[in-house]
Order: sequence, then structure tokens, then C-alpha cells
Amino acid sequence: MKKQQNNLTEVEILRQKAKELLKNKSPKTTSINFEAKILKLFHELEVYQIELEMQNKELLQVKEQAEIEAQKYTELYVCSEDNQIKNLKILVVEDDETSHFLLTRTLQKISYEVLHAITGVEAVKACRNNPDLDLVMMDIRMPDMDGYEATRQIRQFNKDVIIIAQTAFGFSGDREKAIEAGCNDYISKPINKTLLFELIKKHLKN
Repeated sequence: MKKQQNNLTEVEILRQKAKELLKNKSPKTTSINFEAKILKLFHELEVYQIELEMQNKELLQVKEQAEIEAQKYTELYVCSEDNQIKNLKILVVEDDETSHFLLTRTLQKISYEVLHAITGVEAVKACRNNPDLDLVMMDIRMPDMDGYEATRQIRQFNKDVIIIAQTAFGFSGDREKAIEAGCNDYISKPINKTLLFELIKKHLKN
């Protein structure tokens, strides 16, 4: 990264030199000498630009490889015999469309059905209508009824379903409040896939 920054600086210096040459060219300057200087600068500029392009490609390749390895690790973790968690029926309680999409895509690896509720009221209703739920991913901050109150009401008729609280803010004491309300555990956004699968596996065993 430092080398790339240095190359960027060199490119700007070369460009500035070219501008100065063009600006300060006098009638006495021979055409051959002037053209030679300009050609030399342009050649150096092309060399630096080629180096930058190569470094950008290398960085992109490293990033893509890291993403591939991370995906492989996640799939191996979920699918290995010792850590297998699958065929779950899950309720995602989330009022943010993007968060819902990302979380659902992650949970599809370990589920046969993923339901969705936008508010705490809908979450309570969904749990009543689906007593066979294995897991509820409960957003804490929602309109009408927050995740704490929704969890309290769910626990009145379902003591067994795993409820994991989730929030993007992560204020001090959130985990304690979630546990006190009846959640089994707590995870902050953005959600780490590996950590999430570890939490689910831990509570399924219990």
C-alpha cells in the first residue's frame, strides 16, 4: 500500500513536470530537445501507470482470494460432522430490509424455512402460529413493540425456542437486558457468520 501511494505521488510529479515544460517552453528551445524531454516524461509516466495497474490487480486478487477462503471456512464449519447444524425452522425479526436480506441469506445454509416478521407484534404472532420454530433472530429496536417486550411475551407460551437478540448499536448493558427479557444470547451487527453459527450450535446442544 505504501509503494502504491509513492507511485501515485511520482505520477503527479511527472505530470507537473510535463505541465511546466509546456508552460515554460521558449522560442529559443530547440524542438528536438523539447520533444526528447516530453517523450522521456511520458515514458516514465507510462511505466508508473503500468506499475499501479499491476498493484491494483494484485490487491484485487488478494481480496478475492480472502473472500473465497472465508466462504470455504464458513461452509466447512457448517457442513462438518462435528459442527453440523441444519434443517432449522427460523424466524427473522427485522425491520431493516437490507439487514433482513443479508441475515436470511446466511441462515439459508442451515435452514429449511426462514420466516420474517417486521415488528415485535408480528414476531409474537408468528411464534404463536409456528410452535415448531427452532430459532428466532430478534431485532431489539423496532417500532410499536421492541425486541425485549416481544421476547417477554413469547416466553409466556414458548419456553424452548432459541431466541438470539441482535442490534446494530451495541449499547452497554444490551446483552444483560436481552438475557433478562428471556433471550438465550446476544450478537451485534454487522453479524459475524462464524460467531453466529457457534452461538446457534451451542444453544441447540443445550
